Amino acid sequence: MGVGKRRWPLIAASLVVCLVTLGVWLLPRPPSMQARALPRERAEKQEHALASTKRAADDAESKQFRTRASAQPNPHKPTIKLARVEKSEVCRGEENFLDVEARTSNGTDAFLSVSFNHPVTGQTVRGGSRIPFRLDAASERGLEVLVQGGHATATRLTLPPVKVKDCDAPLQVDIKQSRMMEAPDRVTFSVQIKEPADPLRARRQPFVATDFEWDFGDGQQLRTKEPTIEHSYEARDQGVAQSSFLVTVKASDARGLQATGTHGVVLVNLGFSQLVYKNRVALAMGMTSAVAEPGKPLQRWIYHGYSRAVHLTHVKLREVVFDKDHHELELSTLNDSPARVFGFDRIDAKTSQPVRDWTEFVPTEPGHLRLIEVSGDTDDGKEVTGTFSLAVATPTPTTGEQN
Repeated sequence: MGVGKRRWPLIAASLVVCLVTLGVWLLPRPPSMQARALPRERAEKQEHALASTKRAADDAESKQFRTRASAQPNPHKPTIKLARVEKSEVCRGEENFLDVEARTSNGTDAFLSVSFNHPVTGQTVRGGSRIPFRLDAASERGLEVLVQGGHATATRLTLPPVKVKDCDAPLQVDIKQSRMMEAPDRVTFSVQIKEPADPLRARRQPFVATDFEWDFGDGQQLRTKEPTIEHSYEARDQGVAQSSFLVTVKASDARGLQATGTHGVVLVNLGFSQLVYKNRVALAMGMTSAVAEPGKPLQRWIYHGYSRAVHLTHVKLREVVFDKDHHELELSTLNDSPARVFGFDRIDAKTSQPVRDWTEFVPTEPGHLRLIEVSGDTDDGKEVTGTFSLAVATPTPTTGEQN
């Protein structure tokens, strides 16, 4: 216990030393001590400044990288392997051709489409790998070629202008096309032959065509005496987004003279998305037009563009109506057999089947809609679907004298 008493003076002395040291530290520092402290503060400020500069440099480098990355070409954009005009010089109105070959790097060639802006009219001309066109006037603009692919990708290329001369051009054979909304895959072609505006040719005997040799670009050919003909492209393959065909007609007169014209046809394939994304074959329907053929009974036919036969196995008949908010309300439903509803249960490849009379299925109430939903499969196991609608025909308005 005596030892403990002797320690108290030592503890008290230590506390005094600590208080004195703290007081000295809190006193204002002389200029010499401030001068020694400045380098440390300056170093900290410089460190912060360097860190800020580095962050700014990193941000700038990152921005430059993003800019360079966005400027890099899309690896999936179509690549134009070939783009050329067949004739660099033509007579006014002479037929010419644009040849285009394009590919994709990711195997999506089925999405490709080709078009160009006409240098004189400015209109968009669509086609396939070979597109016919004419220039009726000279232009300093070249052909602006556009190749579009999947996922909204596109590649552009401008070709040099074509020189147009005033010279003795051959006969101009124009092919016009038209399609009915009721049968969008059947095209009507008509031929118009124009004599060039040339004084020498004007004195010659006019060309009067009496014979037409058609090549529809799908392997089908036909010879006619009339300048108008209808051709069906219903059997075309649906494995591409759009199909293009080069139609050629060779017109001959009684003297044996000939003139040739070419026309490009582009058809969108409505069954493409079903086949590519859902591995499903979509059925389509065509019908005659009551407006174009008044008084004749309405005819319908079913077709598809698949390479194998289609078997129909089930049909559902639904009568529906739509409310003011366009919501479907089902009134009745009935299951039936394809043979009774359509008159057949099989559609071979590259063919169309006429449908039996559907008068009994037409709803009796205005505003009601009959939906005919059919399903089945193909020879190689793909699902087959199709939906067709019937409605009450709108009465044709009549006109008469009013008293």
